[in-house]
Amino acid sequence: MLNECGDFSMEDKISEDKKVQIKINEHIVDIYLGAKYFVHTNRTDERVHFLLSHKLAEKGFVPVIFTREKEETARAKYPKNSNLYLFNTVLKQPHIFSPKSLDYLVRIVGETRYTNFFVLFDCLDYLLLYNEKKEVFRFAERLYDAVSGRQAVLIFLICLPLFEPRDLALLERFGEVLPLAEE
Repeated sequence: MLNECGDFSMEDKISEDKKVQIKINEHIVDIYLGAKYFVHTNRTDERVHFLLSHKLAEKGFVPVIFTREKEETARAKYPKNSNLYLFNTVLKQPHIFSPKSLDYLVRIVGETRYTNFFVLFDCLDYLLLYNEKKEVFRFAERLYDAVSGRQAVLIFLICLPLFEPRDLALLERFGEVLPLAEE
């Protein structure tokens, strides 16, 4: 089928100057601007996404973090210049959102004033507790559209035991899984 459409790959569309290279856990990874990535974990307490966010911040990216962590924990673990957006079903503050406010979250990313930023979303499974699966998947695609249009990077942390294989395949079909699992 690919030959019918011509020989096209993502590398043809993204020039070498639109990537950043980072090293995490002995893995050297190329991160392309405007791309969507997934980091697989096997436990909910892994820390590789904290390290990833620090490495990208060192390269000059502004972290835009969506997390279920408590605010003081998130501020201690993520880079100091992070824009933190937290989820909570009880508290209502400017940076704390209901897990049902998916449209607003896409708008926040689309209106981000930074030109060089990445979005790390470490709680996609949490959204599935409060929203229909198709709504969460649609949200993930809309979030990617908002990020790719700005030539930013989108990273989803995926705890493998919390997702069905079919759901993972649907979610990850237009992204790349980064080989960063902790050993």
